[in-house]
Amino acid sequence: MENKKELIIKAFEQLDADMLDILLNDDQPYQDVSKELFVSELKRYFSEIKTSNYSKLDYKAYKGVCQNCSKGKTGYSFVNSEGHSFMSMVFEESKNDYLDIYNCGSFCTEEKEIEEEMTGIFFYKDDEVTYIPTAKNILEVKRCAAAFAELNRQIKEEGILSKNFYKQWIDKYGDLDDISEAFSGESYRYKSEIKKPLSTLKYYTQIVERESLAKKYWLEFMSIPVADLPSLQDWLVRCDKEFEFLRFGFAESANYAAGFFCDRNLKIDLREFYYYHNISVILNKYFDWIPDSDSVGDEENIEDDYEFPF
Repeated sequence: MENKKELIIKAFEQLDADMLDILLNDDQPYQDVSKELFVSELKRYFSEIKTSNYSKLDYKAYKGVCQNCSKGKTGYSFVNSEGHSFMSMVFEESKNDYLDIYNCGSFCTEEKEIEEEMTGIFFYKDDEVTYIPTAKNILEVKRCAAAFAELNRQIKEEGILSKNFYKQWIDKYGDLDDISEAFSGESYRYKSEIKKPLSTLKYYTQIVERESLAKKYWLEFMSIPVADLPSLQDWLVRCDKEFEFLRFGFAESANYAAGFFCDRNLKIDLREFYYYHNISVILNKYFDWIPDSDSVGDEENIEDDYEFPF
Protein backbone atom coordinates (compact mmCIF):
# COMPACT_ATOMS: atom_id res chain seq x y z
CA MET A 1 0.00 0.00 0.00
CA GLU A 2 1.33 3.43 -0.94
CA ASN A 3 2.17 5.82 1.90
CA LYS A 4 1.19 9.49 2.05
CA LYS A 5 4.42 10.80 0.49
CA GLU A 6 4.14 8.37 -2.41
CA LEU A 7 0.53 9.43 -2.99
CA ILE A 8 1.57 13.10 -3.08
CA ILE A 9 4.23 12.40 -5.71
CA LYS A 10 1.74 10.37 -7.72
CA ALA A 11 -0.78 13.24 -7.60
CA PHE A 12 1.85 15.59 -9.02
CA GLU A 13 2.66 13.09 -11.79
CA GLN A 14 -1.02 12.87 -12.69
CA LEU A 15 -1.59 16.63 -12.45
CA ASP A 16 -4.26 15.91 -9.85
CA ALA A 17 -4.66 19.07 -7.76
CA ASP A 18 -7.91 17.77 -6.22
CA MET A 19 -6.01 14.85 -4.71
CA LEU A 20 -3.32 17.22 -3.45
CA ASP A 21 -6.06 19.27 -1.81
CA ILE A 22 -6.95 16.15 0.18
CA LEU A 23 -3.39 15.00 0.92
CA LEU A 24 -1.69 18.26 1.88
CA ASN A 25 -2.07 19.59 5.42
CA ASP A 26 -4.62 22.37 5.91
CA ASP A 27 -2.68 24.23 8.59
CA GLN A 28 0.69 24.05 6.83
CA PRO A 29 2.16 26.58 4.37
CA TYR A 30 3.78 25.44 1.12
CA GLN A 31 6.16 27.68 -0.86
CA ASP A 32 5.56 30.29 1.89
CA VAL A 33 1.82 30.56 1.13
CA SER A 34 -1.27 28.95 2.58
CA LYS A 35 -2.16 25.44 1.48
CA GLU A 36 -5.39 26.79 -0.04
CA LEU A 37 -3.57 29.28 -2.27
CA PHE A 38 -0.86 26.75 -3.12
CA VAL A 39 -3.42 24.21 -4.32
CA SER A 40 -5.48 26.87 -6.11
CA GLU A 41 -2.45 27.93 -8.15
CA LEU A 42 -1.63 24.29 -8.92
CA LYS A 43 -5.21 23.76 -10.17
CA ARG A 44 -4.85 26.73 -12.52
CA TYR A 45 -1.43 25.61 -13.73
CA PHE A 46 -2.40 21.96 -14.20
CA SER A 47 -5.53 22.97 -16.13
CA GLU A 48 -3.39 25.16 -18.39
CA ILE A 49 -1.03 22.24 -19.10
CA LYS A 50 -3.87 19.81 -19.83
CA THR A 51 -5.63 22.13 -22.29
CA SER A 52 -2.59 23.50 -24.12
CA ASN A 53 -1.83 20.37 -26.20
CA TYR A 54 1.79 21.52 -26.04
CA SER A 55 3.25 18.48 -24.34
CA LYS A 56 2.49 14.84 -23.58
CA LEU A 57 0.95 14.24 -20.17
CA ASP A 58 2.95 11.12 -19.29
CA TYR A 59 4.90 12.82 -16.51
CA LYS A 60 7.10 10.88 -14.13
CA ALA A 61 8.95 12.02 -11.02
CA TYR A 62 12.75 12.00 -11.22
CA LYS A 63 14.88 12.62 -8.14
CA GLY A 64 17.30 15.50 -8.08
CA VAL A 65 18.95 18.20 -6.00
CA CYS A 66 18.89 22.01 -5.83
CA GLN A 67 22.11 23.59 -7.06
CA ASN A 68 21.65 27.13 -5.76
CA CYS A 69 18.70 28.67 -3.87
CA SER A 70 18.32 25.73 -1.42
CA LYS A 71 21.62 24.11 -2.29
CA GLY A 72 21.84 20.44 -1.44
CA LYS A 73 18.15 19.93 -0.72
CA THR A 74 16.47 17.16 -2.67
CA GLY A 75 13.22 16.84 -4.53
CA TYR A 76 11.72 15.82 -7.85
CA SER A 77 11.41 17.10 -11.37
CA PHE A 78 8.27 16.00 -13.23
CA VAL A 79 9.38 15.11 -16.75
CA ASN A 80 7.51 13.51 -19.66
CA SER A 81 8.73 11.22 -22.44
CA GLU A 82 9.63 14.27 -24.56
CA GLY A 83 11.98 15.62 -21.90
CA HIS A 84 9.62 18.46 -20.92
CA SER A 85 9.47 19.22 -17.19
CA PHE A 86 6.36 21.03 -15.99
CA MET A 87 8.14 21.88 -12.74
CA SER A 88 11.09 20.99 -10.53
CA MET A 89 10.40 21.14 -6.80
CA VAL A 90 12.21 20.73 -3.52
CA PHE A 91 10.41 18.37 -1.12
CA GLU A 92 11.53 18.92 2.46
CA GLU A 93 10.48 15.81 4.33
CA SER A 94 10.03 14.11 7.64
CA LYS A 95 9.68 10.36 8.08
CA ASN A 96 5.99 10.22 7.11
CA ASP A 97 5.20 13.53 5.44
CA TYR A 98 6.51 16.57 3.55
CA LEU A 99 7.27 19.61 5.68
CA ASP A 100 7.41 21.94 2.67
CA ILE A 101 7.15 21.81 -1.13
CA TYR A 102 8.36 24.62 -3.35
CA ASN A 103 9.33 25.44 -6.92
CA CYS A 104 13.06 25.32 -7.69
CA GLY A 105 14.72 27.15 -10.58
CA SER A 106 18.17 25.59 -10.18
CA PHE A 107 17.36 21.90 -10.03
CA CYS A 108 19.49 19.05 -11.36
CA THR A 109 17.97 15.62 -11.97
CA GLU A 110 19.95 12.45 -11.39
CA GLU A 111 18.49 10.06 -13.97
CA LYS A 112 16.76 12.16 -16.61
CA GLU A 113 17.95 14.94 -18.89
CA ILE A 114 15.52 17.84 -19.11
CA GLU A 115 15.11 19.24 -22.63
CA GLU A 116 12.80 22.08 -21.61
CA GLU A 117 11.66 23.45 -18.26
CA MET A 118 8.24 25.09 -18.05
CA THR A 119 7.54 28.11 -15.89
CA GLY A 120 6.02 26.41 -12.87
CA ILE A 121 4.02 28.29 -10.27
CA PHE A 122 4.74 31.73 -8.87
CA PHE A 123 3.49 33.67 -5.87
CA TYR A 124 3.58 37.34 -4.95
CA LYS A 125 5.10 38.91 -1.85
CA ASP A 126 1.67 39.70 -0.41
CA ASP A 127 0.62 36.05 -0.83
CA GLU A 128 3.08 34.92 1.82
CA VAL A 129 1.64 33.89 5.18
CA THR A 130 4.22 36.09 6.95
CA TYR A 131 3.43 39.19 4.85
CA ILE A 132 2.93 42.40 6.83
CA PRO A 133 2.12 45.47 4.68
CA THR A 134 4.24 48.57 5.07
CA ALA A 135 2.94 52.12 4.88
CA LYS A 136 4.11 52.17 1.25
CA ASN A 137 2.13 48.99 0.48
CA ILE A 138 -1.03 50.42 2.05
CA LEU A 139 -0.71 53.62 0.00
CA GLU A 140 -0.13 51.63 -3.21
CA VAL A 141 -3.21 49.48 -2.57
CA LYS A 142 -5.30 52.65 -2.34
CA ARG A 143 -3.73 54.08 -5.52
CA CYS A 144 -4.35 50.83 -7.43
CA ALA A 145 -8.00 50.94 -6.38
CA ALA A 146 -8.24 54.60 -7.42
CA ALA A 147 -6.61 53.88 -10.80
CA PHE A 148 -9.08 51.08 -11.49
CA ALA A 149 -11.99 53.27 -10.43
CA GLU A 150 -10.98 56.06 -12.84
CA LEU A 151 -10.38 53.64 -15.71
CA ASN A 152 -13.67 51.80 -15.19
CA ARG A 153 -15.59 55.07 -14.89
CA GLN A 154 -14.12 56.29 -18.19
CA ILE A 155 -14.97 53.01 -19.89
CA LYS A 156 -18.52 53.13 -18.54
CA GLU A 157 -19.07 56.75 -19.58
CA GLU A 158 -17.23 56.85 -22.91
CA GLY A 159 -16.67 53.21 -23.93
CA ILE A 160 -13.68 54.08 -26.13
CA LEU A 161 -10.46 55.36 -24.53
CA SER A 162 -8.90 58.43 -26.14
CA LYS A 163 -5.44 59.92 -25.66
CA ASN A 164 -6.88 62.85 -23.69
CA PHE A 165 -7.78 60.36 -20.96
CA TYR A 166 -5.05 57.75 -20.98
CA LYS A 167 -2.10 60.16 -21.32
CA GLN A 168 -3.19 61.91 -18.11
CA TRP A 169 -4.03 58.57 -16.47
CA ILE A 170 -0.54 57.22 -17.23
CA ASP A 171 1.07 60.41 -15.91
CA LYS A 172 -0.83 59.93 -12.67
CA TYR A 173 -0.48 56.17 -12.13
CA GLY A 174 2.29 54.98 -14.48
CA ASP A 175 4.80 54.50 -11.64
CA LEU A 176 2.69 51.57 -10.37
CA ASP A 177 3.99 49.60 -13.37
CA ASP A 178 7.49 49.25 -11.93
CA ILE A 179 9.40 46.51 -13.75
CA SER A 180 12.26 46.71 -11.24
CA GLU A 181 10.13 44.65 -8.84
CA ALA A 182 10.51 41.65 -11.14
CA PHE A 183 14.25 41.64 -10.35
CA SER A 184 13.98 42.42 -6.65
CA GLY A 185 11.73 39.45 -5.86
CA GLU A 186 9.08 41.71 -4.37
CA SER A 187 6.20 41.66 -6.84
CA TYR A 188 2.76 42.24 -5.35
CA ARG A 189 -0.55 40.69 -6.33
CA TYR A 190 -2.42 43.93 -5.67
CA LYS A 191 -0.38 45.49 -8.47
CA SER A 192 -0.57 42.58 -10.91
CA GLU A 193 -3.99 43.41 -12.39
CA ILE A 194 -3.47 47.17 -12.74
CA LYS A 195 -0.16 46.49 -14.51
CA LYS A 196 -2.04 45.04 -17.50
CA PRO A 197 -3.92 48.22 -18.54
CA LEU A 198 -0.97 50.33 -17.43
CA SER A 199 1.52 48.57 -19.71
CA THR A 200 -0.97 48.54 -22.59
CA LEU A 201 -1.83 52.23 -22.37
CA LYS A 202 1.81 53.21 -21.76
CA TYR A 203 2.60 51.63 -25.12
CA TYR A 204 -0.14 53.53 -26.95
CA THR A 205 0.81 56.76 -25.19
CA GLN A 206 4.23 56.42 -26.83
CA ILE A 207 2.80 55.34 -30.21
CA VAL A 208 0.26 58.14 -30.50
CA GLU A 209 3.10 60.65 -30.16
CA ARG A 210 4.41 59.36 -33.52
CA GLU A 211 1.22 60.14 -35.42
CA SER A 212 2.63 63.38 -36.84
CA LEU A 213 5.71 61.56 -38.16
CA ALA A 214 3.46 58.85 -39.65
CA LYS A 215 1.47 61.60 -41.41
CA LYS A 216 4.71 62.95 -42.92
CA TYR A 217 5.59 59.53 -44.34
CA TRP A 218 2.03 58.93 -45.55
CA LEU A 219 1.99 62.24 -47.49
CA GLU A 220 5.36 61.37 -48.99
CA PHE A 221 4.02 57.98 -50.08
CA MET A 222 0.92 59.56 -51.64
CA SER A 223 3.15 61.82 -53.75
CA ILE A 224 5.01 58.88 -55.34
CA PRO A 225 3.55 58.64 -58.87
CA VAL A 226 4.17 54.92 -59.57
CA ALA A 227 3.98 52.05 -57.07
CA ASP A 228 6.85 49.96 -58.38
CA LEU A 229 10.00 48.71 -56.70
CA PRO A 230 12.45 51.37 -57.98
CA SER A 231 10.09 54.16 -56.92
CA LEU A 232 9.14 52.75 -53.53
CA GLN A 233 12.19 50.99 -52.17
CA ASP A 234 13.96 53.98 -50.68
CA TRP A 235 10.73 55.06 -48.96
CA LEU A 236 10.08 51.51 -47.73
CA VAL A 237 13.58 51.15 -46.28
CA ARG A 238 13.42 54.52 -44.47
CA CYS A 239 9.90 53.99 -43.24
CA ASP A 240 10.57 50.44 -42.04
CA LYS A 241 13.62 51.65 -40.12
CA GLU A 242 11.65 54.49 -38.55
CA PHE A 243 8.66 52.31 -37.63
CA GLU A 244 10.36 49.07 -36.63
CA PHE A 245 8.12 45.96 -36.75
CA LEU A 246 5.13 47.95 -38.05
CA ARG A 247 5.24 45.96 -41.28
CA PHE A 248 3.95 42.98 -39.27
CA GLY A 249 0.64 44.72 -38.64
CA PHE A 250 -1.14 47.01 -36.21
CA ALA A 251 -4.54 46.78 -34.53
CA GLU A 252 -5.73 43.60 -36.21
CA SER A 253 -8.84 43.57 -34.02
CA ALA A 254 -10.01 46.94 -35.33
CA ASN A 255 -13.68 47.82 -35.69
CA TYR A 256 -13.48 50.35 -38.51
CA ALA A 257 -17.18 51.21 -38.46
CA ALA A 258 -17.14 52.06 -34.76
CA GLY A 259 -13.67 53.62 -34.87
CA PHE A 260 -11.82 51.59 -32.24
CA PHE A 261 -9.45 48.65 -31.81
CA CYS A 262 -9.13 46.28 -28.87
CA ASP A 263 -6.12 45.35 -26.81
CA ARG A 264 -6.46 43.39 -23.55
CA ASN A 265 -10.20 44.10 -23.62
CA LEU A 266 -9.59 47.85 -23.78
CA LYS A 267 -11.30 49.74 -26.61
CA ILE A 268 -8.88 52.37 -27.92
CA ASP A 269 -9.76 55.19 -30.32
CA LEU A 270 -8.52 54.10 -33.76
CA ARG A 271 -9.05 57.54 -35.29
CA GLU A 272 -6.14 58.92 -33.28
CA PHE A 273 -3.87 56.43 -35.04
CA TYR A 274 -5.15 57.12 -38.57
CA TYR A 275 -1.78 57.72 -40.24
CA TYR A 276 0.10 55.22 -38.08
CA HIS A 277 -2.40 52.54 -39.05
CA ASN A 278 -2.16 53.46 -42.74
CA ILE A 279 1.63 53.21 -42.63
CA SER A 280 1.23 49.71 -41.20
CA VAL A 281 -1.12 48.70 -44.03
CA ILE A 282 1.30 50.04 -46.67
CA LEU A 283 4.37 48.38 -45.16
CA ASN A 284 2.52 45.09 -44.83
CA LYS A 285 1.24 45.27 -48.43
CA TYR A 286 4.77 45.74 -49.78
CA PHE A 287 6.34 43.44 -47.20
CA ASP A 288 8.22 41.40 -49.81
CA TRP A 289 9.88 44.52 -51.19
CA ILE A 290 11.49 45.47 -47.86
CA PRO A 291 15.04 44.06 -47.80
CA ASP A 292 16.55 42.53 -44.69
CA SER A 293 18.63 44.98 -42.70
CA ASP A 294 21.88 43.23 -43.66
CA SER A 295 21.02 43.43 -47.37
CA VAL A 296 20.21 47.14 -47.62
CA GLY A 297 22.55 48.62 -50.20
CA ASP A 298 23.47 45.21 -51.56
CA GLU A 299 22.43 45.54 -55.18
CA GLU A 300 22.88 41.82 -55.81
CA ASN A 301 19.84 41.16 -53.61
CA ILE A 302 17.58 43.23 -55.89
CA GLU A 303 16.66 41.29 -58.98
CA ASP A 304 15.77 43.03 -62.22
CA ASP A 305 12.81 40.75 -62.93
CA TYR A 306 11.07 41.28 -59.58
CA GLU A 307 7.48 40.14 -59.06
CA PHE A 308 4.69 42.34 -57.75
CA PRO A 309 3.24 41.16 -54.40
CA PHE A 310 -0.34 41.62 -55.60
